[in-house]
Amino acid sequence: MFGDSTVLLWDMSLYITPQTPNPDFNGDSTVDFSDFLLFTSLFGLSRGDEQYDAKYDLDGDGTIGFGDFLIFGRSFGKKDNELCPPVTSKTVCSIGLYP
Repeated sequence: MFGDSTVLLWDMSLYITPQTPNPDFNGDSTVDFSDFLLFTSLFGLSRGDEQYDAKYDLDGDGTIGFGDFLIFGRSFGKKDNELCPPVTSKTVCSIGLYP
């Protein structure tokens, strides 16, 4: 902010690369029941809660909730190399959750 109350804003979206959500939380290269147990242990937490962990917030909305569960569900049983790309308005996923 300058002395004349001017505020400068920059569009940083050009410098931010969307991260592919990875529901393989335990790192064993498969999204399976052990990942589900890890996910459900944090379900309902939001940014600012003590145990909140952003890697479980798959849709990046600040809460580990139903949207994250949908992303997890479409990845269940898949290997890391079979996971769907990040959800955007242009994403088409192989199981058809997104038109």
